Amino acid sequence: MVDRNDQPKFVAQSYTFSVDEDASANTDVGTVTATDEDAATSITYSVSPDTVFGVIPTTGVIQLIAANLNYEAIQSYVWLWTLRAGRVRVCTWLTILHVMLPQVHADCDRDG
Repeated sequence: MVDRNDQPKFVAQSYTFSVDEDASANTDVGTVTATDEDAATSITYSVSPDTVFGVIPTTGVIQLIAANLNYEAIQSYVWLWTLRAGRVRVCTWLTILHVMLPQVHADCDRDG
C-alpha cells in the first residue's frame, strides 16, 4: 500500500475580516488556517496579488503592507490563495477582507 500526499484544506468554509481605512502598515488583520492529513507535512500560505495585503507564509496571518486604504475606492479585496503541503499545491479564490471607515466618537465632555 502506498500513502498518497493529501491535499491541504482550509479549516473554515469562509473567513471574514475587517480593517479600518486608517490602519497603519504591518497591522495584523486576521489568520487563515489550513490542515493537512499528512502530519509530517507543513503548510505554507501565499496570496496573489500581494501589493496591499500579504500573508506570513508559515502562519497564515494576513498583514496590511501599505497604509493607503481608500474605502471610497475599494471596499473589499479578493485574492488567489495558494496552499502548499510538500509537493501538493491547492489554489482557490477567497474574498476575505472588508475595509471599514474609521469610527467617529462624539465628544462627550463638551458643555452644552
